[in-house]
Amino acid sequence: MSQTPALVQPASCNLLDVIEATATRRAPALVEFIDEGGALRRLHARVLDVVTRDGAEHVRLGSGEWVRLDRIVAVDGNRLAGQPH
Repeated sequence: MSQTPALVQPASCNLLDVIEATATRRAPALVEFIDEGGALRRLHARVLDVVTRDGAEHVRLGSGEWVRLDRIVAVDGNRLAGQPH
């Protein structure tokens, strides 16, 4: 039996601004996000791109990871609006 995919939450403009600014700097950033299992993960990686795939916006990181945009909690210590502390 297949699992029902989690609902996609629209990304805030603030989030897109932070991600795009980070990508423009081309420097590694600390990206904190909630993984598929619900655990908080932290990666130091470059933000390479923001693309839509499988009906949701995803961030492609230099580490090879793809992170759904609505799962990102913070970038370089900057908590995004509406995310837990």
